Amino acid sequence: MKIGILACIYDLPDLAAKCLDPWFKLKDELNLIIGCCHGQFKEYAEFSSKDDSATLNVLKNYTFDCFYQSVEPDLEHKIRDVVLQELLEKEVDYVVLLDGDEIWTEDQIRSLVQTVKKNPLYDWFSIEYKNLTFTENLYTLGFCPPRVFKKTSLSNKKMHGFYWDNDVYYEDAQAGTLTSYKLLSEKQIKNILPLH
Repeated sequence: MKIGILACIYDLPDLAAKCLDPWFKLKDELNLIIGCCHGQFKEYAEFSSKDDSATLNVLKNYTFDCFYQSVEPDLEHKIRDVVLQELLEKEVDYVVLLDGDEIWTEDQIRSLVQTVKKNPLYDWFSIEYKNLTFTENLYTLGFCPPRVFKKTSLSNKKMHGFYWDNDVYYEDAQAGTLTSYKLLSEKQIKNILPLH
């Protein structure tokens, strides 16, 4: 099984290495193809600076299988989609979304991969996170975003691309139609709880 990691990291120089290191340590062991996009989302452009050289300096320490830097602010799904298309071309079986403020341990990553392997009858997985609220010591549960997508669904639809921040379409090439992942089979993962 080949797993594509789509990391999206911007304006997080203090967290970028903590986010990426565990995945790179397991790259060979788990057959991970790691891609990264870096770019400011349009909706945040008016609130923060465009200069994110600090995060870029951290990202230069990694050898990504694919990397995209959006020079101008753009919509989140468009920035993510550039790397998604490259991962799909590399024949990955699954794509895992990873934001720069999501901190996983190596054991949690191994547990995620085992859960996906043991559940081939699901097309996508949402993951419950320990969501930090205002402080590093207060967790709120119930934050369970979509994070793992099968490249080819059980109904033989292929991942097509993002249409919103974390939302993807699947394509039925014969029918010429697109279907939201929300209409496909989902498994919610609650026992891993990485930090977000």
